[in-house]
Amino acid sequence: MEKENEVTVNDIKLIAGNTAKACFGVVGMANTPGADGIVHLLSNNDMTKGVKVSVDTRHNLLIDLHVILEFGVRMETVAENLTEAVKYNIEIKTGLKVRRITVYVPSVRI
Repeated sequence: MEKENEVTVNDIKLIAGNTAKACFGVVGMANTPGADGIVHLLSNNDMTKGVKVSVDTRHNLLIDLHVILEFGVRMETVAENLTEAVKYNIEIKTGLKVRRITVYVPSVRI
């Protein structure tokens, strides 16, 4: 009997991070700011640290994205496009339902 492919939290984070980096206006993923309040652009190897995934009581995904945007882009438009793209890719690639995506922009690159 074949074992079903299981989707891990890290798989979801990778899909979200890769999708975010491909979106227009996104420079990259940001760390979640610590007590010092300093925000860092994460390398490609660390971009999953800019994504938080949790699950609600109905097994739907709740995703927080921390991104750094290019200066001069319309944040609202980039956030909307980012949300739609991440939701679509996660649902298509995993079969899981995304209930909410929250986009945080702790920094803008000039």
